[in-house]
Amino acid sequence: MVVRDLRKVADALPGSASRNGLQLISASVGGETGLQAFLSPDRYDVDAVVRLAAACGARILYMDLDHFDANEFDVLFADEEDEPILPTGDGVQGSVPAALRQRADKLLADARRRADALEAVRIAFVVEGVVHEWQLSAARFFA
Repeated sequence: MVVRDLRKVADALPGSASRNGLQLISASVGGETGLQAFLSPDRYDVDAVVRLAAACGARILYMDLDHFDANEFDVLFADEEDEPILPTGDGVQGSVPAALRQRADKLLADARRRADALEAVRIAFVVEGVVHEWQLSAARFFA
């Protein structure tokens, strides 16, 4: 399944959970311990995951939404010793070729335009101690 609009998926979750008798809780999904089953977005859409949770007897569905944070987006270049350098700042401008600086400026401007855009929708449910997790992510692409 290919979904281009993650907002539609996120907006559909409350209704789908309610129709299937599940309580939807906003929570961080995942973890490092215990058994986990990852449900592929190629085989399951959001409604199929919700129906599966209901069929397995789950009562709670956990939802976690990731939003793009433009402040965490950095463009780095390497100097002669492969040490990272920022494309802007005092004394650095001259060490980065103009074409790379222009590309970095474009990437950073694109990142700022995408600030707070929905990047990923994760849902999970637990049945008999096994965490079943499904995730759909947007492609990270800046032109």
